[in-house]
Amino acid sequence: KSLLKPDWEAVTLPADVVARGRAVYVPAYSHIYARGGAVTPLAVTLSLRNTDPDHPIRIDRVRYFDGDGKPLRELVDRPLLLAPMQTDSHLVETEEIRGGSGANFVVEWSAQETINAPIIEAVMIGDGGLSFTSRGEPIERH
Repeated sequence: KSLLKPDWEAVTLPADVVARGRAVYVPAYSHIYARGGAVTPLAVTLSLRNTDPDHPIRIDRVRYFDGDGKPLRELVDRPLLLAPMQTDSHLVETEEIRGGSGANFVVEWSAQETINAPIIEAVMIGDGGLSFTSRGEPIERH
């Protein structure tokens, strides 16, 4: 689910003005193995950060996959616009361990102008304060 502040309303950028874009692969872990193979569930927050101080970015699609490459769900139901320097976050709850230790997101974004590349990362946290991050890497957009 999106963690955007309730008072911020997502707007769409018309498709005819979008000129450039990329896809980003973000490793995630809905659980890890510890203590002899015991499953340790983790909550995952996907953070989408527009790093450009002057131009918006359009988040076209956010997909969540399990470790076998099976699509589990779409995280946005329509493209949304992030204003300059704005961040959007999406949560995969601790109880949703279907993604496994090989879970991942693919985020597709575009922009009208040449912009700073967004920072897209996953933050995983478990019981007892265990936490770590995973940074996204650009991949070919299909």
